Amino acid sequence: MTAPRRLRELGPYERFSLSRTLIGFAPVPVIVVQPKTSVSHDALSSAVKELLLRYPLLRCCIPEASHPHPYWASNDDLGDADIIQTVNGSTLSVAELLQAHSTTSTPFDLRSGPLWRVILHAPTDSTPSILVLSVHHALSDGVGSKNLLSELLRLIAQAPDPVADSKLVRADMPPTLENTVDVRPTWMYMINVLLTELVFPLLPAWIRPAPRQIWPNPLRVKPYTQPTRFSFIRISASDVLALKEAGKSRGVRTLHPLLLAMSYYALWEAAGAPKESVQMDGSTPMSERRSDLGHPACTGNFVSSHVHEASLSHTTPFWALAREVASSLASPAGKSSARGRMGMLAYIPSPDAVNEKGQTGFEVFLEKKVTTLDSVSPSIAISNLGLLPGSEVDEVAWAQPAYPAGEALCMNVVASENGPLNITLNWRAGVISETEAERFVNTFKHIASSVAQNTVADGAVFANILYKPPHIERRI
Repeated sequence: MTAPRRLRELGPYERFSLSRTLIGFAPVPVIVVQPKTSVSHDALSSAVKELLLRYPLLRCCIPEASHPHPYWASNDDLGDADIIQTVNGSTLSVAELLQAHSTTSTPFDLRSGPLWRVILHAPTDSTPSILVLSVHHALSDGVGSKNLLSELLRLIAQAPDPVADSKLVRADMPPTLENTVDVRPTWMYMINVLLTELVFPLLPAWIRPAPRQIWPNPLRVKPYTQPTRFSFIRISASDVLALKEAGKSRGVRTLHPLLLAMSYYALWEAAGAPKESVQMDGSTPMSERRSDLGHPACTGNFVSSHVHEASLSHTTPFWALAREVASSLASPAGKSSARGRMGMLAYIPSPDAVNEKGQTGFEVFLEKKVTTLDSVSPSIAISNLGLLPGSEVDEVAWAQPAYPAGEALCMNVVASENGPLNITLNWRAGVISETEAERFVNTFKHIASSVAQNTVADGAVFANILYKPPHIERRI
């Protein structure tokens, strides 16, 4: 057995994912795909072997994961047999498999690897092949994992050309986000965060500044003690096209701002459709992956975090809200703030020694935040992977666990070419009630259908979109 070869230290964002794992909340995105044609174990094995050659990080582990300076190391003993699992006789659907694997999954061995896994649910006479790809977030972000799946499917469909594809084999490690993207926060932003995270919690309650109260706070439960809940929404390909057309005709050029605006409306309904103003925040992970910066297609973490603040009431104009979201996402100030949020991870106190529990400063900081949390933020995070390229897929969906110190509701979005847009929702039980979650799902379906049918007028406000779900007790 060959000893792992040390390569480079983890960057702050990679450490964030690692430390979440060490405190018991591993961030492992899961993508489930149903190809149009059957997948053989041999074809899958050959594809995985090729990917191991192309992307060195896929062969890596973190031998000293609990060390104050954790590093990537190459485990050259890893092979396709360590990564592939086969399940025979499965009759579960894409949505059912996604729920099973995203809420309870076999942990990865950080110290020897691999940190990614492919499960082949072999076809039967009555069921198709389904692939389940799980990738630890320290290894790759959501877009990278989607690209990894896309490349895996291409290699399954057509074996690589030894000459033409040899240039795709890389020997270098991907750089860190922090070394390639300017994620330095502004001084004003940094001071505000440091005060909020480090100084204000030490002050007596009677002089501590009151934080901005967003729905669904105040919390009724400790999120870290609660199980993850799951729901699934499917929007047909024809409705997706209609949504895009409706948005474009009203100055919203892409789908994502419309998804957030529809989510705000559904959250407002879930909150009891109050006439008075209610504060909500929507977060969007934004991909910073660029080949000209040396970022590989399938590995590494290159994400910033955009946050949009909204004040919602019965008079909120729907289309103006969607345009406001689109403008915020595209603005230089919005992008700079999104990058600065990631840059703040470098300021987590992390001395060169572990504590009596063997924890580094990262784990101490994150564990305290998780266990003492008294409010969640944002109200919703929408992680939109966009389109899985290629016409060889019938359906694709993805999910990731709800982090107990993160958003109240986690929405994960992806679509296949000419296929449905699949949306998964994850939340911690009790952070929002089952009734509120059900109302959100039903309202979101309603508003998506209404927008697709072009029945939400240009000047429509929340109060006249006219959804009448069963009455629930209002809670603000």
